[in-house]
Amino acid sequence: AQLRQQYAFELTGLTEAERAIVETAVEEGSYYAESTDDAAFESLLEHVRDRPAVDREETYGTWLVRYEGELYLADLHFGGFART
Repeated sequence: AQLRQQYAFELTGLTEAERAIVETAVEEGSYYAESTDDAAFESLLEHVRDRPAVDREETYGTWLVRYEGELYLADLHFGGFART
């Protein structure tokens, strides 16, 4: 309960392309960006990376994300999308 209170956040205000990524990840268990030109994935990362992470390193992290009424543990690996 304490982890949910401290780290969980709702994914809202997503574009159709961002929503498609999340839906793919939920349905298939993962999503892989085909290249670093994946603007929708990069935009989705912006929704997530500035939130408190359960665990965070330079090119990956773990977040508690609420989406469509469900809580997910989201592991994101974003090496090619890492900020400098």
